[in-house]
Amino acid sequence: MLDSSGSCAAAEPVDDNDCVQNLNGMGSFDVHYDAATELILMNCTIPYGSYAGWGWGLNMIQTEMVIFSAYGKDTSTVTTYYSTSKDDPDLDTTTQPCYTSTITDLGNNYAQFITTRPLDCGIPDSYVVKLDTELHLITGWNPDDPKLSYHENNVLEFVQLFAADGTCTF
Repeated sequence: MLDSSGSCAAAEPVDDNDCVQNLNGMGSFDVHYDAATELILMNCTIPYGSYAGWGWGLNMIQTEMVIFSAYGKDTSTVTTYYSTSKDDPDLDTTTQPCYTSTITDLGNNYAQFITTRPLDCGIPDSYVVKLDTELHLITGWNPDDPKLSYHENNVLEFVQLFAADGTCTF
């Protein structure tokens, strides 16, 4: 992240709005609706050597997953999966075109993923984000491995409301 002088500051995210979900000091998600573009904007900031996953669903069952893998500068990826059980999710190439991503090296060993998606991808079985409705969501992360792997207790199941004006509540 850049400080007021334009230099790279400490990359540890700061919870500065209602849309930030902190990942126990490892990084953060800021996911909200952007009314100007009519897209969901996902901002994931995590250190290299880790991954964070966002799940569009109550838990790992019948859930569209977006995995942000911070392998290193120029090698990090955003990949979609679909989970049908609490076991490893399956790669889901049908929903991948729904997501557009830019990955930036922030310095201090951190990557920033900016990913957008429409509310409705128009793809069968893809999650439809409903505005002004409480949605059951899940996030999981592994601070020690950028490859999708078991995340131990690094998981949050929560309810978030994406408001049409771009604000959100947990």
